[in-house]
Amino acid sequence: MYGATRATNGHKTTRQQHQAARPEQEARCRVAAGPALMRATAASVGNTPVRVVCIADTHNKQPELPPGDVLIHAGDLTERGSFGEVQAGLAWLAAQPHKHKILVAGNHDVLLDEAFLDKYPERRYGQTDREEKEDLVWGGVTYLEDELLTV
Repeated sequence: MYGATRATNGHKTTRQQHQAARPEQEARCRVAAGPALMRATAASVGNTPVRVVCIADTHNKQPELPPGDVLIHAGDLTERGSFGEVQAGLAWLAAQPHKHKILVAGNHDVLLDEAFLDKYPERRYGQTDREEKEDLVWGGVTYLEDELLTV
């Protein structure tokens, strides 16, 4: 994925600013329940631990998720990347109880990759000229593309 990021929550920083300011807060993930579900515990904020739930490759499925403070969907929210699939996935993510919800697109989430769709317009599955990335209702989900977010 290339280009700018639409961020709806928090403060964005560059990778260099993040690494310089808080190198001790790098999270380590471990597989918890199959290849698509990982849990990580980031550094504590004060004395309060932060629980990060990291999922990927859900491909339109909406599994039950463990509780946490931060939910990260790390790619392939959809099967084909149509407007309807992306919007349904965003609605599901937005309905989760996690305080912060972050989406990073995968290769199946083609609606979010404008450069790819410009090159391969036939991959615009199930959408019309009126259904574009800008028309999605994000519902408090932060979309990151080539950027970092401090929450």
